[in-house]
Amino acid sequence: MSIVTAGLVVVGVSDIVFDDRPTDDTNGIITGNLLIIMAQIIVAIQMVTEQKYLTQYDVPALLAVGLEGLFGMIILSFLLIPMYYIHVPSTFSTNPYGRLEDIFFAFKEIGDNPTILAALALTIVSIAFFNFAGVTVTK
Repeated sequence: MSIVTAGLVVVGVSDIVFDDRPTDDTNGIITGNLLIIMAQIIVAIQMVTEQKYLTQYDVPALLAVGLEGLFGMIILSFLLIPMYYIHVPSTFSTNPYGRLEDIFFAFKEIGDNPTILAALALTIVSIAFFNFAGVTVTK
């Protein structure tokens, strides 16, 4: 854990100290680094909780990964609704309509470009295998 923390500190400090474009927003860089740290903390809590439940209850690894994926998909699908109506500046999102998340634009892009569809399918399969391997090792 200390190695991960040290790595995050080195990368975060190097973003600020060795900035090729000094006109960049330092607050944006710091915010990005803080979001990364928060994400790592959330993942650590998830893994500890997952390990607790897998050892306490006799849940097959494939069932645990499947339920985790199903609930994640349902929750994020509902979160897409309010995110569609949140408008953000162009520095925060490259969406041409200035939306935080635009599922309709995403589906249009996926339909127009088969490379994106292939990358999406491979990402889903990759994450499924990664999560299955992680839960299997934890169990």
